[in-house]
Amino acid sequence: QNALLTDLDGVLRRRGERYDITARSSLGYTHDLMSNGRSKPLRVSSAFVSASDRELGMEARLGRQSRGMAGVNGVFDGLLGSWQWHPDIGSSAVIGMPVDSTRNGPDTDRQFLALATSFSSDSRRWDTSVYALAQQFHGNTDRRVLGVETRYLKPGRTLVMMADYDLYFGDIN
Repeated sequence: QNALLTDLDGVLRRRGERYDITARSSLGYTHDLMSNGRSKPLRVSSAFVSASDRELGMEARLGRQSRGMAGVNGVFDGLLGSWQWHPDIGSSAVIGMPVDSTRNGPDTDRQFLALATSFSSDSRRWDTSVYALAQQFHGNTDRRVLGVETRYLKPGRTLVMMADYDLYFGDIN
């Protein structure tokens, strides 16, 4: 491939005594030097704004982002709200539209809503999340699941286990 690849990752952050505001973007551009070049050379991996309240343990994030818990895997455009209401227990809600490729916009024909509660061990090596997720495609039910996801994190090692049951289709994913 004859191409020039350019990537840009930017973060703006304001940290206050109680509140934090962050804006982040991660972009890429591919300039194909061949005459039959790619039609969509721009990639937007992330572009979001988040605001958090450290005293209440709450955060809201809006824009293109990725989430690896609560049944939401991969990149999506949407709103994430979370509340760490106990040092080892937190809850979150996510609403959005999945993104199949960072070269494309959101798939407006697919929308999802997920609710989750996460538990972590005292050592912070284990993290478990139970979740409910509903997703529609063209107004029809695509997924309606209850699930659990567990992670083990240690420097240099990560183990992820995930299982969910689709209530609509009556099947394990």
